[in-house]
Amino acid sequence: MLLELVELVISKLKYGKAAGLDGITVEHLLYSHSLLSCALAKLYNLVVKFSYVPQSFGKSYTVPLLKSGYSVYSKSATVDDFRGIFLSDLFFLKCLIVVSLTAIVAYL
Repeated sequence: MLLELVELVISKLKYGKAAGLDGITVEHLLYSHSLLSCALAKLYNLVVKFSYVPQSFGKSYTVPLLKSGYSVYSKSATVDDFRGIFLSDLFFLKCLIVVSLTAIVAYL
């Protein structure tokens, strides 16, 4: 069942998203060999078995982007003129959460 859940999560990802810290885009995952889903399923089984999530799953960085309608040339830019976007290896964490929640709901 876990393999099917991993494949389902991969198939529902949205195209055109920025790559994470590892440089992997959604397109890489969608067009990858089916062995990747098997490897991810094994990884998630190990995470559950040993109750250990790798530290790299929590690494991220924030990139400041100028809000629309503002220009850095029209005035001095302040912190309030920017918004942050969060870049991380979100797919693996998202997949782990979805797979875990689905398994818990099926158990109940």
